[in-house]
Amino acid sequence: MVRERDPESLYRAACRVAVDVGGFKLAWIGLLDPESSRIEPIAHAGAAGDYLAHLSISLADAERAHGPTGLAILRGRHAVCKAIASDSQMLPWRDAALARGFRASAAFPIWVAGTLRRVFSLCADHEGFFDTEALRLLDDLTADLGVALELIEATAELRAQRDILDRTDHLAQVGG
Repeated sequence: MVRERDPESLYRAACRVAVDVGGFKLAWIGLLDPESSRIEPIAHAGAAGDYLAHLSISLADAERAHGPTGLAILRGRHAVCKAIASDSQMLPWRDAALARGFRASAAFPIWVAGTLRRVFSLCADHEGFFDTEALRLLDDLTADLGVALELIEATAELRAQRDILDRTDHLAQVGG
């Protein structure tokens, strides 16, 4: 993941690693649209099928804001559902999640330069998957994702400034 140079590649790599190495059934990254208050999936790996297309998470809707993904954004820290089958907060998504073999879910906020608009959501195939150690490791991973995104943004800004300086220098040379 550290070699990724653009946000979309980083998102896809993080999701792929979570599924391939972490053993999750589904990993996805959502982006909060501040205007609509909806969290839209922007990358995923694993057994998504059409699950993400019908997910519908909105911070403006009390019922659809209180699953792990919405709560991670609202609270600014990880949120966990240890048992999808019995957690009332998962009711809007329960049947679809269980049909795909998801039994537990957790979401982790991704802070970038003090701003929270992204969330890393994971689904596991057995209840109680997210123990203290797993949560600590995933908190660290999402903190690292935030730092990587900050570096990508800073690098892009430096390139843009360098391009402006190069063009200004070129214009000065041409203009004589």
